[in-house]
Amino acid sequence: MDYPEIKDIQTLFEQKLYYDVYLKIEDFLNTSTSKSEQCLQYFENLLIPENIDSFGARDALGYNVHSLEYAILCLKISECRKAASVGLAIKFLEKALEFITSIRTNAQAERETQADEIAEQYAQAELVLKTNQATLKFQQNVTDEAKDVLREGAEYIATKKIQNKVVDSELYRQHYYLAMFYYRKSAEATKYLDVALSYLMYTSLDTIDKKVQMGLARDITHAAIYSQDTYNFGKVLFHPIMVSLEGTNYEDLMKLMRAFDDGDMDSFEKYKGCLERDGPLSDSQKKTLEEKMRLMALMIMCWKLDMNQRVVNFRNIEQNCKISPDKVEIALMKAMSKGLIEGSVDQVKQRVTISRVQPRDLDKAGISALITKLDDWMGSVDKITEMYDASLPVS
Repeated sequence: MDYPEIKDIQTLFEQKLYYDVYLKIEDFLNTSTSKSEQCLQYFENLLIPENIDSFGARDALGYNVHSLEYAILCLKISECRKAASVGLAIKFLEKALEFITSIRTNAQAERETQADEIAEQYAQAELVLKTNQATLKFQQNVTDEAKDVLREGAEYIATKKIQNKVVDSELYRQHYYLAMFYYRKSAEATKYLDVALSYLMYTSLDTIDKKVQMGLARDITHAAIYSQDTYNFGKVLFHPIMVSLEGTNYEDLMKLMRAFDDGDMDSFEKYKGCLERDGPLSDSQKKTLEEKMRLMALMIMCWKLDMNQRVVNFRNIEQNCKISPDKVEIALMKAMSKGLIEGSVDQVKQRVTISRVQPRDLDKAGISALITKLDDWMGSVDKITEMYDASLPVS
């Protein structure tokens, strides 16, 4: 092989400097622009022995580096394999998973009293390999394993959190990546939005292709708009990935989401057509979106109230939310049932007194507006204090 790096790796391996071998392979996979079939096969032979049960298998790299580092290296090789054939990548991961499971089983047999501790050492590595394999299969429309793997991963992560133990970021990344595919296919907008944002917490945008970023930002925006449980759009709007939509055919989609966040009925009417780019919406979809928009308009209207002015007339709600008089109380009840606002309705006087509004994520303009409201409120408090002091008798 015409790669000096491979010769260096071979030398290090013969010297049993296994961690140096691991670092060299990782560097080669990260930096080399040309990864031949011969190179990949050589790395596979170092990682996975031909005969897993043989004594000589203990010289394999998988026996001599940390299990999670081994699993991550396998993912990198799998990614290279995937470029040529997804099937080859899946088969390689099957062999890698079989090998790491064999190592764990042998170690448990040799040290029966430490079986649980050994299982814990290998659990994350096995889950990383299993989850990545399930993702590749899901992309090939083999979806039957995904649900069970996601359940296993979620239970493991939840258990570690309860125990205050660390879960490696690679497991989080693989788990949420598979979950994105799963919930996107099942059209569960709220769950998709949650796992997509979680995935981005553990993945640097620099590692995601620009076109993939745009597609992901588009899907996240759709999920936020269609989710029946999402009424706080700041976590999406202010995410750096949204920049990828600027100057593209999906820029209006971001403007539509901004209309929701601002409670702006006019902007909603202006940009809602972008949702029908891939086909017309059904009547029920239109009705659901319009209802959500009106609830956002109501919530933002209440949020913008001065701190000492919490009474809103029904007439103002009609105008702001663009609804008929007979729909005002229904809108108020729905907003209260979803926890968007709290307060008391006076049907006789046709008004509502607001006691609380759901918190929102704010950008710089929102924070500036909030500071102005606080300054005004503090000014009112100072005036009341001055009036009170002036009313006291002089001693």
